[in-house]
Parts: sequence; structure tokens; C-alpha cells
Amino acid sequence: MAGFWVCKPEAAHIIQAYANQANLTCHCDASEYVGLKIYYFSSAMVSLKSLCTTEVIINDIITHKFLSTMIQIPKSLTIESADKYVNKLETFSVQSCHKNTARILLIKQEDHLLIFGLADAVKQLIAENEKIKQDLSIGQAKHELTDYQIDFLLGLYQNELKQLEVQNEDLQIFDGIKNGYFTSPGKMHDIIKEELHRMAGNTRQSQFSIEDVRFGSIAATEEKKLMQIGLNHKCLLKMKLESIEKNYPAPISCLGKGTAELIPAAMSIDIRVGDLALQSVDMAGANVKENVGAAMNSGRITKAGYETTGGELLCNRLFFLPWITDKVDDITLRQTIQTFFTTAMHHALNTGKTSIAFPALGCGALKCDPNMIAEIILDETQRYANYNLKILIVLLPNKNENYRAFCVKLAELRQKTLKRNPTRFSYQYKTIKLTLTGLEENLKECWKVIQDYIDQCVLTEECDDFPLHTWNQSTIDSFYRYCLERQVLPEVNTIGDRFKLSGPKEQVKMTQIEFYRLKSIKAEEARIASYARIAVWLFEIEDRVFKKYSLKLNALIETASANGNELVSFRNDHDEECKILLKERLEIFGERKRRVIRRDFHLPPNWIAQADNVVRCVLKVNDSEYTTVLEEFNKTMSGKYTQIQIERIQNQRWYMAYKAYKHFFKHKDTEQSLFHGCPESSADMIIHSCFNRSFAGVNGVAFGVGVYFSTKASYSDSYTRVSPNTNGRCMFLAKVLVGKSTLGNSQMKTAPTGYDSTTDNKIIYVTYHDDQAYAAYLISYMRLDN
Repeated sequence: MAGFWVCKPEAAHIIQAYANQANLTCHCDASEYVGLKIYYFSSAMVSLKSLCTTEVIINDIITHKFLSTMIQIPKSLTIESADKYVNKLETFSVQSCHKNTARILLIKQEDHLLIFGLADAVKQLIAENEKIKQDLSIGQAKHELTDYQIDFLLGLYQNELKQLEVQNEDLQIFDGIKNGYFTSPGKMHDIIKEELHRMAGNTRQSQFSIEDVRFGSIAATEEKKLMQIGLNHKCLLKMKLESIEKNYPAPISCLGKGTAELIPAAMSIDIRVGDLALQSVDMAGANVKENVGAAMNSGRITKAGYETTGGELLCNRLFFLPWITDKVDDITLRQTIQTFFTTAMHHALNTGKTSIAFPALGCGALKCDPNMIAEIILDETQRYANYNLKILIVLLPNKNENYRAFCVKLAELRQKTLKRNPTRFSYQYKTIKLTLTGLEENLKECWKVIQDYIDQCVLTEECDDFPLHTWNQSTIDSFYRYCLERQVLPEVNTIGDRFKLSGPKEQVKMTQIEFYRLKSIKAEEARIASYARIAVWLFEIEDRVFKKYSLKLNALIETASANGNELVSFRNDHDEECKILLKERLEIFGERKRRVIRRDFHLPPNWIAQADNVVRCVLKVNDSEYTTVLEEFNKTMSGKYTQIQIERIQNQRWYMAYKAYKHFFKHKDTEQSLFHGCPESSADMIIHSCFNRSFAGVNGVAFGVGVYFSTKASYSDSYTRVSPNTNGRCMFLAKVLVGKSTLGNSQMKTAPTGYDSTTDNKIIYVTYHDDQAYAAYLISYMRLDN
């Protein structure tokens, strides 16, 4: 006999038990050293015949009634699970015993079990082993949940899932749940799957959109709060933002309509002589020629155009755009030119170009009417005059008729005014897509609470009338920029009499405060300015020499006078506590007393009506006023310029101050019309703030540290500068009270006592008082040698 069991006493015990049940007289014994011994009475012992047996019977029992085998412990089991596995088999082997009689011997080795026992018991144990192994073996099982159910569980039941893992050994949910499975012992598969489906319940998914643009700007920061609302209602919330950039136009100030802020048209358009056709691809270089050839062969030069590098030509880029070359009727010609220019302009603007040169289409081989071509091309190009794009129209040389037609048309355009394009601000419009997952009744309640919360976060506030008639464009643009930087949308209705602010609640409140603050400031400024236009109050600084009060004090004194007050108190620019006795026209400060006077001055009758303090009025070429200024300019500038525009400057405050100064000026008959040349950037400052002596010395102080004027436009022309925007120059023709003048020098910071100005005794005059000159006209022109 062979096998592990032959030396095991337990095995002998099992055989003995079987023999006893079979009424077989024998004795079984086993030891490690001897092995299994069975003692029995042989059949030769006649006297004990009833107790006798044979070796054949014993062998038959051992061979057929008992079974030995080995069971491999599954390698996939952890140490703890392997112990459970063995314990379960041992428990089963014990439970299979009859009347406390052992039927199976089970011995655990390192990675397997040795089994010996009655054949039927061993077979039952083997069957049970397969069942136990399946229950304890860890494997993956599909949970059959939808994606939104998985997200729902991970979002709302994460703690419960963790607790489930703790309660069930060898259970792993989080590692594979998003991939469609969980890992656990086989016996737990159905239980875990059922529990997961119980948690997910009858969940469904719904999509909601928040179209309220007021909430869009703060949606990202409010996402956590929205998610918490969802959790409070057993709903999982996911948010997706969709952003669209839009241009938001500011309204146009009524101060600029027809008067104050009209912009000269076509100042960014110019005429050049040359032949763009001669700037051929061959001259651009081999690389450019190769690229263009490939583009033509591949059909990439379409009606949308084709752009490439300028190569060796005098330009940065080349843009190829097809155009007709056959003679067509006037209507078709106009349409084709409009299409050509519009396509090229849009391309230039969309690609950030700062200048573009066009050929004068139709002026070459087609020999179209030059006046018609000039009208079509310049009408089309002037539409883009406000887009910071320099536009050059290149005419063929030796085509005097064409050149003259274009110059005449351009001059006409420059006498006109363009309608102001509204300032456009970029704004991110955001819409919110919400996905809610949960039970039907929870979804409805959750969405209702979210809507209520959004209503609490945003606000639309009605304000007073928007001050289109009192705010200039700069103020309106500044306020709109302030609003949009805070994600607040300002809206003025079409009539312009109602105004509202919409956006995040706190930002709307802040913006509303700023609106009323700014409105109050501008109203006060307007009030002060209006009083300054009505009258000027002055105080006597020496015998019959008066000086005007500041604008603010002027308005204070005029208001008190208009209300019938007898006394007005104030602190002046020198921090002196003064009072004015209005009936006595006397200012008092301590022991000092000085005379006060009020002067009313009427504006010139040729001035147009204006609501704002400053207006630039373009004069018409057939206006006598235009002719007078032009004749003065042409005395020394005739034949030196190509284009010209003359504007009358209507600065009410400055004019009133000048008139007041002139009223008390000793030498009233010395008023002269003098020229003052300057860069374009300085011209706008002068128009709004007068000739400022703080800039004295920029161009030298040979005859005094003051403001320089000349009797000759050609001399002032030398101090002008070419504008980078218009390629033109500008010069003022001013009214100047030169008074009594003396030869100046570089050390003079004021006119010498007894004199009002200094001079070179030829063509130059230098003034030292801000109100001593008034910029009556601005002349914009282009010099021939530009």
C-alpha cells in the first residue's frame, strides 16, 4: 500500500470505523515508521470462522471503499481568504461525519490539501470545494448601471459605497465602477449588484438651461453653491458654460450729433501716383513667385482673395483679388468695385493691417469716366475712414485728368462730416447648461430652488434718464467701460429716456452708485460751465486791472446773485476766507477790500447753436468766413499744399474769458490775427484748454518764455508735424491782443512792465497771459512735400 495516509493514525481510525460498521473483525493501526497494519483472523482458523476474513476482502475495501486525493488551494486567494477556504472544507468534513465517526482525513500543506476517506465522502468534499472556491474567489462582475447612475452614486452615495467596502471584505467598487464593473468574491456578486441598483434607484437625468445673461458672469464662482443645492435635494448637478464674445455698443452722445463731435471724413484716405501693376510678382523674388504660381495652379486664388509675403517689394504683404477686365455698364462697374473694395477692406481689418494701397480700378485700359470712378472708389473707401486704416489710392502717372478728379472728390469728402460710429466693447455672453440627476420629484424641486437662488444673485435696476444730452462721448464710453468691466449690462431704450442696469446684484448696486455719483459730478460741472457762459465775475487786483474768478467760484457767485442773496462767502485759491457784498460789489478779506464787477458777453452771431462748451464747426468752401481765413493763409502758403480744411473753434468759456480780458485791455485796437503751428496731438489740447504757457520752450524761447505767434503762416508751418493718423498738418489762426510790444529775449518770463507782449520786431509775437489769445480757427492741410 502507498500514499500519504498509510502512516496516519487518523486514516487507520477511519478504516477501523468502516470495518466496525461492516461487522468486519479486524484491528487497524498506523504509525509514521511502520505504516498501516491491519490485524485480522484468517479463514484457516476454523474455530473462529465467524470472525475470519481474507486479505482479498481487506484489499478490496481499501481499494474501492476509500479514496485519497489532493486539492490545490487557489492562488488568487489572499492569506486570510485561504484560511477561510480551508476552514470551510474542514467544517464540511466534520459535518459529514455520522455519529461522531470521522469519515475524512484532511491535511493542509503549504499550497494544497491532502484528502483521504470514504469514497462518497471524499467526492462530496471535492464537490463542496468547487462551490467554496467559487464563492471565495475574487473576480469582476458587471453592475449594469448607466453612466448617469454611476455619476449619481459617486456624487451622492460616496460615503455609503465606502461603508459597503468596509463591511464586505475583498469588495472594490471605486476602481472599476466607471468602467462597468466591481470586484468582489463570487458569492457577493449578486448581493452587491442588487445593493448598487437599490442606491441608484429610479434615477433619471434632465437638462436645464439658464439663459439669464445676468447670471452668466458669476456662474463659475457660484458652481459650488449650485452643486450644494443639488446635494441637498439628493440630486447630482453638473454645469457646462458656453461663452460667446459679442460687441456691445455704447450710445452716442447727443452733444456730438451735428455739432461738437463730428469727425472730418476721409482724412485717412490719400491719393498717390504710381503703377501698382509694375510691382509684379517677378520683382518680389523667387519664393513669392513660386508661392503665387502654386496658388494659381491649385485654385487657391478665389474671390475671397489670397495673401502672401511682399518679398522684395516695398510692402509687407501682397493680397491678390480677382477683378473684371472687360468693359461693363456703369451699374455693374459700381457693383464690382464695391465688392472688390469691401472684400479687401474686410480682409485688411480682420488681419490687423494698418494701411492698404489700391489701384484706381477702371482708370487704365478700360478708360472709364474719371469722375465716376473717383466717386465710386472714394465713396466706398470713406466708409472705412474711422477704422484706423490708412487707405492709399494709387493713380497711373501722366493721368492728370484722373488725378484732378480724385483730388476734387477727396476735397469734397473732407468738407463733410462722418456720422460717429458707436464705441463697441467686447463682452462675454455666457449661457449655462445644467444636468440634474436624481428622482423625478427631487429634480423638479431642485430646479425650482436653483431658479430662486439665481433670482437672488442678479438684479435689474431702473435708473433715472440717461444723460445723453449732458454727457459727452468720452464720459459715456468711460461709464460703459466701467459697467462692462464689472459684468453689468447698461441699457438705454430707443427713446433714450429710460436707463437700466442688469447683472450680478452687488455689482449692479455698485454701478448704480457710480452712475449717480458721475451724474451728480457732471451736472455740477455743467451748471458751473453754464454760469461761466452767462457771465464772468472779476475782482480788481490794481487800479482798473481785473482778474476773473475760477469757474467754480464764478458759478457760486452767479448763483448767489441770481437768488437775490446779499452776501456770499467762500475760500479762494490762496486759502483765504473771503466774502462778497453783492449790492456793494465789494470783496472783503480782513482789512483788504477790493472791487468786484460782473460782465455779460454775447457770443458771435455766426456761431452755430451748441449744447457742449466746445464745438468744432467745419466751414464750407463757399462760406465768406472760409474765404477770409484761406486768403490769409495763402499769403505765404499758396501753392505749398494739396488739401485743406478749415474749422471754426467754438469754445464758449475760453471766448468769454478772452472777451473779458479784452474788455479791460488798455490797447483794444491792437488785436491781430496771427498763426500758431503745432502737432496734431497738441491741437486738441489747445482747443479744449487754450494756449498753455506750461509748454513754452518746446520750440525755443529766443524772444521770451511764452506762447509764440507769427504774422506769416509759412513761418508757423515750420513748427507743424505730420500726423501719423492723417498724414496731414494743422495750424491755428488766432485772435491775439498784442498790445504794446517790445523786443524780447530768452530771459523774459513775463512781459516787461508797461508792455503786453514781446517780439522779434519782424513777424513773431510772444504772449504771457492765457486769456490774451483765442484760437479762432484750425486749418488742417497736407503739404506738397509730405
